[in-house]
Amino acid sequence: MASAITHAVVGAGIGLACTALPARSRPATIRLVSLGMLFAVLPDADVVTFAWVDYAHLLGHRGLFHAPAFYAAVSAAVALGYPRETRRVIFACVSLAMLSHSLLDALTNGGLGIAFFAPFSSTRFFFPWRPIPVSPLSVGAFFSDRGLHILSVEAFFGAPVFALGLLLHRRARR
Repeated sequence: MASAITHAVVGAGIGLACTALPARSRPATIRLVSLGMLFAVLPDADVVTFAWVDYAHLLGHRGLFHAPAFYAAVSAAVALGYPRETRRVIFACVSLAMLSHSLLDALTNGGLGIAFFAPFSSTRFFFPWRPIPVSPLSVGAFFSDRGLHILSVEAFFGAPVFALGLLLHRRARR
């Protein structure tokens, strides 16, 4: 998987970009950035299933909880908790943030792939180009030379998304 740090940076960029979406009433920037960060990292909560669910199972890591159908359901549920005039922006922000997670993970060189079409298919996919080394799960291993190398590779993907989000945010504020 890509690191939680990169997922959060990409989510922040998506949250910033969502401030530029047309809306009758605009959600606060800090709210959209926070939602983007939280929901870009959230799909990896499925690692808690490692203890009792086989990795390759539909409910295993990178299975159902990494699928766009799941993201749409979560995004709709989250959006319903907001005023009607902001729901589209909230839905878009949460959906895009979660989707970014699977897209980044599909660029990694480890694991079984992403079940993009779950629950309709358990087939897992990677992109043909897989430049991101898989991130270690332990904090100790992450803060090592290998972890720093992984962050430097991931910066190639995270920094442009964040920069684009910031640019769109600033442009919308003018």
